[in-house]
Amino acid sequence: MMASMTKQSIFRFLRRLALLLIVFYCFRAVPLEIRAKEKYREISRWPVTHAVVQSASVSPTGFSWSPRKTNYCPEMEYSYSVAGRTYTNRNQNFDFSCRPDAHDFVAKYGPGSSISIAYDPINPNTTVIPSSIVDAWDVWVDLLGGIFFLVLLVADLSATQSESPA
Repeated sequence: MMASMTKQSIFRFLRRLALLLIVFYCFRAVPLEIRAKEKYREISRWPVTHAVVQSASVSPTGFSWSPRKTNYCPEMEYSYSVAGRTYTNRNQNFDFSCRPDAHDFVAKYGPGSSISIAYDPINPNTTVIPSSIVDAWDVWVDLLGGIFFLVLLVADLSATQSESPA
């Protein structure tokens, strides 16, 4: 009897810990997604110009939210002109969500091809490739997910309180 109670207590603890971590992740993701959406809105107002691709390749990266261990991200270097000054720049990692079609993207925009880029009007050396930006998750998905799992956690805690002898 005591051994089964211990197993039951351990299982209950692990279940609550898992629910708590899911709730934390959901609510932690919301402000990050709001900031990302604000950044996307800001970038969408940046001026756009054409750049000439100097080099394009695909590189593996271990950074990912996906279950796959390795994702592939396009790496591009391009030249462009703003206000009579020529810049050479590389895409930033945040430009890409390490697209599943990274190889296709690089094949489409190989060296010598023209690509539209957006640049920061305050610092034209900061650029992104607008066609590569993937909007952040819908904030409501994580918010509602967090509320759902929080309700499950509270229900689990309440059920245990009502089972306990007074």
